[in-house]
Amino acid sequence: MPRFIPSMAPGMPGMIVYTDAHVRSYPVAEGTDLKPGTAAAVSTAGEATTPTANAVIAGIVVRDHAALASLPRERHPLPICKRGTVWVTAASAVQPGDDVYVSVNAETAGEIGADVSIGESLAGARWASAAAVGELAKLDINLH
Repeated sequence: MPRFIPSMAPGMPGMIVYTDAHVRSYPVAEGTDLKPGTAAAVSTAGEATTPTANAVIAGIVVRDHAALASLPRERHPLPICKRGTVWVTAASAVQPGDDVYVSVNAETAGEIGADVSIGESLAGARWASAAAVGELAKLDINLH
């Protein structure tokens, strides 16, 4: 009989928490470095790219277990969760119900936290669990 391991992590960045999520795939834009559990924007060409100021955030990059050996390649489909609950690494301390902010800084683009200094506000998203900086937290998103 399997045993529960208390030290086992509840999830990994980019894992979907509940099965009622809505995921859509976008081709990866040239020169884009998107990691599971980070925010992704959509370019005017309909490609997934790193967030920049005033960009349209498509959702959260979903962990693709079939492609864990490498980062997404240009023009390959990238799964992005637009609605549901996803595990992400908090870029700041977060509490349930806190507002969500996405970094648009070149070095940290796509990181997500609850501190306004991180970057752009992400309307349609709220923190569903508490976490300290660098810990996993549940993020509820509902982006159209």
